[in-house]
Amino acid sequence: MLDNTAPPEDWKQPHRKCLAYYISKKERMERLIYPEKPQNLFKLIKQQEAYTYHTLKKLHELDSEQINMLLSLSSSERVTDSVECLSLIHGRIALYHMLFDKKPSYISKFKKMINEVAGLYPDYSFARAPS
Repeated sequence: MLDNTAPPEDWKQPHRKCLAYYISKKERMERLIYPEKPQNLFKLIKQQEAYTYHTLKKLHELDSEQINMLLSLSSSERVTDSVECLSLIHGRIALYHMLFDKKPSYISKFKKMINEVAGLYPDYSFARAPS
């Protein structure tokens, strides 16, 4: 899915690299879980653990400013109703839930993002504002 989209204007930023890593590994694992031929389940679990570890490492290497940028929708995500944008939004939400230290600024930024997503995509279940 990421191969079909043009690179965003801030693609070299650490928060975008972290988001892209998470989404690409998630898509890769989805392809491995539902293959044409059977796979070794133990190998899949080990790969998933390794991807999760590296995602957490990349996420927690971000500074406060980068995490705030991660929790903000890009301009293309605000205007486009496409599968790629929904995947990016799902990635942002998943990465927020992976944060160990949720500072008050992150929580308010996340709530603001979810409210914005709920306004853009009212029919999607992930777009419900947290209470």
